[in-house]
This record gives sequence, structure tokens and C-alpha cells, in this order.
Amino acid sequence: MSKLNWFIPSRLSVSSRPSASDAYSVGLVKYRDAYPFGVDPSWRGSRSELPFLNSLKMKMSILLGVVQMNLGIVLSYFNARYFGNSLDIKYQFVPQMIFLNSLFGYLSLLIIIKWCTGSQADLYHVMIYTFLSPSEDLHDNQLFWGQSVVQVILLFSAVIAVPWMLFPKPFILKRLHTEFTASYLRPWALSLAHSELSTVFYEKVLLLAWGYDNIVIRLIGLAVFAFATAFILLMMESLRAFLHALRLHWVEFQNKFYNGDGYKFRPFSFALLTDDEDY
Repeated sequence: MSKLNWFIPSRLSVSSRPSASDAYSVGLVKYRDAYPFGVDPSWRGSRSELPFLNSLKMKMSILLGVVQMNLGIVLSYFNARYFGNSLDIKYQFVPQMIFLNSLFGYLSLLIIIKWCTGSQADLYHVMIYTFLSPSEDLHDNQLFWGQSVVQVILLFSAVIAVPWMLFPKPFILKRLHTEFTASYLRPWALSLAHSELSTVFYEKVLLLAWGYDNIVIRLIGLAVFAFATAFILLMMESLRAFLHALRLHWVEFQNKFYNGDGYKFRPFSFALLTDDEDY
């Protein structure tokens, strides 16, 4: 970790270099502005590493999931327009866009605002009370002016969108997006498991073996670490990530616009040929 901080210096604390010109003091500790993109290396090995990275990866999964679902619904519009199906545009594309973005689009907006402003708002509290008491004062959890009014409008829009979808085409019920959004959290869980496995193999196998002044033990530890890295972290974990990504693409994304119904089979028959087709 010390080597990492030397190569990529942390911006959370520069107390060891009090003369840093771009630092500012908070109490007895000097800080720099946070990195505009990426994760500060000081999180690695800290007591808050797991909850911080856990929250970060979960939010990134939600953002990517909402973007991909929006793209799938937009593609369904172009399909409906191409086939001249106004029913799908009015009672599928429009209410699905309203429902998705009234709930999960709003959550994505809150995530981005929280990241950009450094707010300490509790998004779990915000989303839960969006349903339980959407008009109440958010106090410290308010991220922008007029948020309570926006929540009421979005919740009302989502409620209206459900019968809008179901009455003309009842089978659309299975396409509501809560299950789909949860599916995008599976790669987050895989990433978390992969990170913990990497730490365990590195700290409990390689570093533990390297602590002995014995070449045999070191070679055994290195062999075990290499085997675990190649066959568990690279092969097994990569395969699981690939399968989950494939499922997300095929099930959660493509079912928004891809039907795959094909054409009714017509067996070949000379009797059905026209005179023009004879030539």
C-alpha cells in the first residue's frame, strides 16, 4: 500500500507533506481536492474499504442498468414505428419510459447529484419515503430545491403508467422493471466476491508464505497463489461474469425490443407456384 501511495499519491490527506501548495487544512489535517475520476488509493486496506467500494459498485450497477434498459425501450419504439404498430408506441413505449425513469431514473439522478456535490444524504431513506411519505420535508437528505414536489409528481406518474400499460396489453405486466434492475446488481455482487477472494489469496496465501524464511514454503505458497489466480480468479470468475453479462444482454435488454417470432412455416409445393415463379 505504501508503494501504491508513492506511485499514485492520495489526495485525502497530505499531513506528511505540510508544504503542499494545493492542499488546505481541516483541523490539524491537510487535504487536497478529490480526484475528478477514479478511486483514491487510500481506500485500499482502510477500515472503510469494503462499505465504500460496496456502495460505489452498487451505484455504478444501477446507473449502467438504467442506461441499458432505456436504450432497449428506445429500440422498441423504432421497431414499433418500422412495423407501423401505434399500439406498442402508445401503450408500451411511452408508459414504460415514464415508469422506468420516474423511479429508477430518479434514483440515478440522485446518485449523480450526490457524487457531484459530496452530499451525505441517505438515498435509502429518500427512496423509501418517496413511497411512504413523498411530500415530507427531507431535511439533511434533500439534494436539490423542490425535491419533495418532484417526488410527488414522479410517484404519481409511475402509478398512472401501470394501468396505462396493463389495460390495453395485460401481458406487459411481466415486463415491469423492478426485477430487471435487481438483476443488474448481480455483477456488483460478483465484483464484491472477486475482490474479497483476491484479498484472501494474496494476504492469507502469498504474504503468509513470504513471511517464512524458507524457500520451500515460499515456493509452495507461490504455486498455490498462481493456481488460485489462474483457475479460480481468472477462469471461474471470468466465466461467471460472462454468463451474467450474457443473461443481462439477452433477457433484460433484448426482451424490450426483440420478439424473435419468425415466420410461419410454409412447406414447398409445386401447386402453390404461380406462373411468374415458373420462370
